[in-house]
Amino acid sequence: MEIQKIKSEPKPKRLIPSLKEAVGQKTYDTWVAMLKELVPGGRSHRLSVLIASMLQYALAQNSRGKGVIDLLDIAQEEGGMGRGSQIVVKMVEQLFKDAKVKHKRDSSRGKSYSIIEDAMEEFIRWDNMPWEH
Repeated sequence: MEIQKIKSEPKPKRLIPSLKEAVGQKTYDTWVAMLKELVPGGRSHRLSVLIASMLQYALAQNSRGKGVIDLLDIAQEEGGMGRGSQIVVKMVEQLFKDAKVKHKRDSSRGKSYSIIEDAMEEFIRWDNMPWEH
């Protein structure tokens, strides 16, 4: 009696959802074009607010990409870099890859930082206006 080895199917990679699911192809393509143009010479503190604005826009899109919207909502509620925020970071990294621009930079003092991490802080603190409390 011969025993056959059963080949197991490779597990499919878990795909990170795309911001494109929430905002649609046209808007996503516009964002890619904007990043291509603005990131190379742009100031990080301004770019981070732009990215946070994109995330706020994606969050406001209720009809499309429900999973993406849920992730954005979770990320904002976490108020830090929890699991939801980490997934959102991966989605924004993909946006930067699609635009073929880098999100990691070095400060004038040689310290590495990420425009995306700064954008996540802006996104999470979007409604935090201390002067209104």
